[in-house]
Amino acid sequence: MDDRFVIRSMTDRRTVEKTGTSTLSKILRRKCSLGEIKITKDGIDHNCTVKAAKVRLKPPQRLPAMRSIELHEHEVTVVEVKEDGRKKGALHWRLLTNLDVKSFDSAIRIVDYYEKRWGIECFHRILKTGYNIEKTRLSNRNKLEKLDALLSIVTRHIFWLYKLSRESPKEMARKIFDDSTLRVIKISAKKLELLSNVVDGAVKRHDSFLRQRT
Repeated sequence: MDDRFVIRSMTDRRTVEKTGTSTLSKILRRKCSLGEIKITKDGIDHNCTVKAAKVRLKPPQRLPAMRSIELHEHEVTVVEVKEDGRKKGALHWRLLTNLDVKSFDSAIRIVDYYEKRWGIECFHRILKTGYNIEKTRLSNRNKLEKLDALLSIVTRHIFWLYKLSRESPKEMARKIFDDSTLRVIKISAKKLELLSNVVDGAVKRHDSFLRQRT
């Protein structure tokens, strides 16, 4: 596998060991913590321990109709980020990667890569779903590249506002928008609820206005 990847395992994958089969959770339970990390998710801080281990993944079971292609065992590194499981809503990630993980710093690098996934997905969701870029059905490459470039600028702006509304929902809108922008938002929001003076409310109306303009 030449491609480099970081994938979150949502299940307790089975592994192959010299003594037989095992699971990711059993292997990680025997490992010592490399250190601790604080992860902020949806405005909530999670203090987590970090572990890492090299494992050999057992191929998944498949239906008979899907067994035409043979699957092989693969050696990967699993990086576990786990909060105290007794806490409600505790954070628990098992990240599979073929990148080298030989220290706490290199394990944190894998976690940083994974945390960027949310931003990438949100950006493309706004671009594809929010602006229906696929429905333009442009066949000319030059025109498509120009449209993509224009909407990417707008999408980045919307994504920044959306991210800000999640991280600082009580921030005053006037700290983010100038007076002329706020006036435009108010005009575009005549048929919506009364404009709130917080970023969360302003972002929704600013997004609505930009959608109308595009």
